[in-house]
Amino acid sequence: MEQTVILILGGYGGVGRSLSRLVLRETDAEVVVAGRRKEKAQEFAQALRKEFSDSSVSARYADASDPKSLVEAYRGVDMVLVTATTPQYLHQIALTALGAGCDYLDILVQQNTIPQLRALSSEIAKAGRVFITQAGFHPGLPAVFIRYAAQHFDDYRKALIGMAMNARFEKPESSHEIIHEVGESNAEIYQEGRWRKANYKDAIKVDFGSRFGIRTCFPLQMEEIRELPQTLGIGETGVYVAGFNWFVDNIVFPLIIVFQKIKKGMGLNALGTLMYWGVNTFSSPDLGVVFLLDAEGVKGGKNLRVKIIAEHDDTFLFTSAPVVACLRQYLDGSLTKPGLWFMGTMVDDSRLMEDMKQMGIKIKTEAGRSALLAQPHHFCYLLVVVRLGVLLRQVVSAGQERTSLLHVPEPCYQILQLSPGNGEYHLLIPGHGAVVIASTGNSNLALFVQNCRNHTVHTCGMTGEVAGKAVAILPFPGQEEQTQLSPITVNHRYVWFK
Repeated sequence: MEQTVILILGGYGGVGRSLSRLVLRETDAEVVVAGRRKEKAQEFAQALRKEFSDSSVSARYADASDPKSLVEAYRGVDMVLVTATTPQYLHQIALTALGAGCDYLDILVQQNTIPQLRALSSEIAKAGRVFITQAGFHPGLPAVFIRYAAQHFDDYRKALIGMAMNARFEKPESSHEIIHEVGESNAEIYQEGRWRKANYKDAIKVDFGSRFGIRTCFPLQMEEIRELPQTLGIGETGVYVAGFNWFVDNIVFPLIIVFQKIKKGMGLNALGTLMYWGVNTFSSPDLGVVFLLDAEGVKGGKNLRVKIIAEHDDTFLFTSAPVVACLRQYLDGSLTKPGLWFMGTMVDDSRLMEDMKQMGIKIKTEAGRSALLAQPHHFCYLLVVVRLGVLLRQVVSAGQERTSLLHVPEPCYQILQLSPGNGEYHLLIPGHGAVVIASTGNSNLALFVQNCRNHTVHTCGMTGEVAGKAVAILPFPGQEEQTQLSPITVNHRYVWFK
């Protein structure tokens, strides 16, 4: 059986070196180290041949800005693995691979590269090629971890990703992808049944354990997880990342945002140099990365919280391990369906996690009782604050029932009093049916919907607990005062206020 030939574009860079070694160690593939400085490619290929004497390693010249050099470099190659930080040349890198009959995999960070590949998706499928994008750990692992955690829940409600790393840039150009991403400012989070734009006000506190402690994390755009709320039924999800250090976070990042708002790409080289210096000068000497999922849901009728934490001292290896784990599935024929795919949604998540462990990534899972109703953001150590708004005295016409009116934002889930004789009240969720949420016999919440289309919920009597979690005390019908709460959050099978 012939060896699969994998050309690693940018193979002598930081991640490229780590990937080359790991591919040779974990697979039977032949590696071609490629880049625009052929002498460096040859030098590293020679070192690899000494280190892996039984493996086949060679070097080729390939300049992403020169399509002719790519055509020559791709001859006889089965897969092109892109580690070079040259997203501006992505279209011709991918188009040339398609023309050469090569499969493709990249570890690019920028989310705006996805439309360039999607423009080729019909041609990719027609040619019978496999194109995998957004591999690595950021992006790459968010969708894997969220999917992997689904096995722990009967009802999966929340999945938040947090990540922090302390690394060094090899050269100023290594920061350019991050500068582009910061300048784009397209962060999104999924809440209350929809994706919405996010900003610094949506930052959360994440506990990364002994390595990094509690850090402020900011939301990111992560296209690979966009379909997961629908496929897994999750009510809230998002990806959050910690900053680098005080200098980069408070000086460099604001400068990037200002420059990029004036003109996209403005001052890229100067900002890259400043960020390179800031990261390498002011960051802690303790290198490493922590990547975690904090998930909540219900299992066996009980609230459950699951944390999956992965970490390693070497950020290059942490990036390379999921890529090579994906390659192992590709090489054994598991990932052969033609088309354009995200690594995070294409791979067998359980197998990828096990392979990462074998490659030295420390992964642990913690499970315990959840406080879903008391903690909308469970990483943050924020208390759920029940805010009683301005008390409004309204004149109600004679004979009209006095009730508490609560405005409900989208999505509006219908709450029905289905079995009043038993004192049970039910929440009707599309696709899930009616679920018991309260029992007056147990002094819990009792709600019904007067007019769901107008997003008006009438409180028939609310006491201090929902499923054992404190919420608020509101007037019962017939009392003199009416109370308006803002906002009310209706999420999946429970209702809570914040």
